[in-house]
Amino acid sequence: PDLRYLHLVRHGGAMVYSSNQRQFDLHSHHWSIARAGDTDSDLVQARLAFWAASNLQASHIGERYPGQYAWLQYEAFCEEPLEQMQQAFKKLGLEADWHKTDQSLLQPSGRERRQAGAIAGLDLTAVRPALKKYGYSC
Repeated sequence: PDLRYLHLVRHGGAMVYSSNQRQFDLHSHHWSIARAGDTDSDLVQARLAFWAASNLQASHIGERYPGQYAWLQYEAFCEEPLEQMQQAFKKLGLEADWHKTDQSLLQPSGRERRQAGAIAGLDLTAVRPALKKYGYSC
């Protein structure tokens, strides 16, 4: 009953280009994600569909437990780590002594800016509802 769950959501377009596709390879069949076709475009769309289905399902489960579940955007966390953690702690009803935080360890990574061009070229139509849920513009 005391469990708190923080769901870190990374943009689906960024996940398509991630070198770590282990979850997709092992679990996409649970969502009946079609991997038909041999083109890169087919694989991209399958990865996007998996991203949307798995994250929405996690949120659906988590939202049944108000005060014990929160999500935050990975990209926002990379840009404003302390502010994002403070918001997450507040949503989860947790307390921390933020004055003890070593600010020098919390520098923005800029990673999401480097991927923006590749993401902008994707057809995100099918995953638009999931992107909007997590606050991504599309």
